[in-house]
Amino acid sequence: MSFDEPVNPDSLHLGASTFQTGQGATSSQVANLLLSSGSLKYASKAKTYETGTRLVGLIDDKNLETLQQHMALLTGTADTYYTFTSDLLTDMADFETPNPVEAIVPDGARPVKNYVYYDYATVASVGPDAGNAAGGSRITIKGTGFVQAAHRSTSKFSGPLPVAVYINGAPATDITVVSNTVLECTTPALTDDSLRAKPLDVMVKVDKALETIYKSFTYLKDPTLVSVRPIAGAYGGATMVTFTGENFGQDTASGRGAYVTATFGGAVTRDCTVTGGLAHCLTPDGSNIVGLSSTAQQAVDVVINIDGATASLTEAFDYLPVPNANSITPPSGHYDKDTPVLILGKFYGPVGAVHSGRQGPPVRVFIGDRMCYNVAVVDRAGVDAITCVVPKSKTLGRGAVVVEIAGTNSTEALVFTNYNDAGTFAFNANTFVVKELTDAEAKTLKDATSTDTITATILVKRPTLSWAPPTNVTVSVSNGIAGAVKRFIYGVEQPVHGATSPDYFHAKTQTLFFAENQYEATFTVDIPNRADGQRVGAWDDRWAKLAIDDIAPLQGASEAGPYAKLVFEEVCATISSACDGEASGSNPISSGFGGYGFGGTTMSFVRHAPSPYVHQYGVIDPVV
Repeated sequence: MSFDEPVNPDSLHLGASTFQTGQGATSSQVANLLLSSGSLKYASKAKTYETGTRLVGLIDDKNLETLQQHMALLTGTADTYYTFTSDLLTDMADFETPNPVEAIVPDGARPVKNYVYYDYATVASVGPDAGNAAGGSRITIKGTGFVQAAHRSTSKFSGPLPVAVYINGAPATDITVVSNTVLECTTPALTDDSLRAKPLDVMVKVDKALETIYKSFTYLKDPTLVSVRPIAGAYGGATMVTFTGENFGQDTASGRGAYVTATFGGAVTRDCTVTGGLAHCLTPDGSNIVGLSSTAQQAVDVVINIDGATASLTEAFDYLPVPNANSITPPSGHYDKDTPVLILGKFYGPVGAVHSGRQGPPVRVFIGDRMCYNVAVVDRAGVDAITCVVPKSKTLGRGAVVVEIAGTNSTEALVFTNYNDAGTFAFNANTFVVKELTDAEAKTLKDATSTDTITATILVKRPTLSWAPPTNVTVSVSNGIAGAVKRFIYGVEQPVHGATSPDYFHAKTQTLFFAENQYEATFTVDIPNRADGQRVGAWDDRWAKLAIDDIAPLQGASEAGPYAKLVFEEVCATISSACDGEASGSNPISSGFGGYGFGGTTMSFVRHAPSPYVHQYGVIDPVV
């Protein structure tokens, strides 16, 4: 304040002064900012007669602090003013005619110079934004304005910027300012239990004055635990378990979730999250649980901890040893078909039908490079079992069967075979000829074997396919039908008589077993020794029917080739047009045999058969 003439400060009387803002604050709103007489000090430009023309008003620390705490009135240097009313000063030099004092009103107010305000803090998030009513939750507040280094460097005060946090008006403790954008603190206890589960204000106060309100922080009700799933997992741990219940806090992914841990049999796991109101935790390794066996299935208690408040279930989770896979039925399938299988073993976890509403551990079954689908744990007469479907695959051969329970694999050497089609089964020739033995040959055989029968061996084959499946092939030999087989003698069609059992052969049906990747098998026919009359021609031959009656492959498609003929060719007992002979000599004869003449040449014939009696023995001679 300046005067147009020198004044003696001791002769001045200090009345009321008011700080006022361009926002129209009244003097009553800032009455606590009145200056006392000690706040005006004399300052002289020309120290003559200890009088001067200027008085300087000083605002002490207390008034500055008050000014900061009423930022709704005074928000910056541009709208902070010092004004005074007409009765602020009284000129005591002349009591009768004091010099007039003019008021400085807002329109002519003098701005306060060089006064710097700290910025309000901002709060973007509080995480977790829910915690235990007993307090003690460590929370992180993210925002801005927690350090304000540039402003703080101009302050007359040393040390960090004072920052305080309040939840529902109660001060938080252990405040750590990590950076200008992050601070941490510990929540106070809730004193009014009726405020649980209700959003409460979080206030960040900078420099004891600048207050920022954020909504909100919630004190949770105590958690409740209804169930866990799955209810079993691997001894080695790392089974993801889902907890159902209430009051688990916000989703962890939001950054505002409560602190969640769990214990299984007393062993703690911190690998926990909350999603959609459900808690998820990885089980700890069974070796960390006192008294837990690695070779027997055992149940343990489960406890969930939400920021210090707990809920529990007794014997709610089973630890499983390494699973066993002892057998698979069927042990094979066709490459182009899905195959349902049953696997027997143990340590597969709970059976769905028995544990209604409960869930077993994650179960997967692998067959080589394929993963089964529709996997289910079932009970088979008290034995743990798994049903599933093996998907088709063009990969032929054997694949290891691996049962995976909660990430732990079975180790037994169990395999499943992926087979090809069985193929076409047929005799290796269309016709098999039995050439009968002579009397001498028959006697030699009888003397050697003491039997009146011999065995003819016939070959059955299939194509050489990789991973051809085991197959049962039923073949038979039966009576031939007269005339069904033809022969041509000198260009003339001649029917062959049907052979009958037991005169020419012993009828039979036999099942041949083709093992995996076996491509040939033999079929035997017993042929009796039978004396017969002299043969008079090829039309005396007999035939029997060789047929493939049924094919039963273990896997895949199959088919039967055409039936084959077993021809019994008798030894010639007399020379005829149908029997071979050797001609010699030169004597003429008048006629030949069989309607054929030889002119005037005399012929003699030698029979191939030495005896007039032949026997229905023979050796097999396939004719394609």
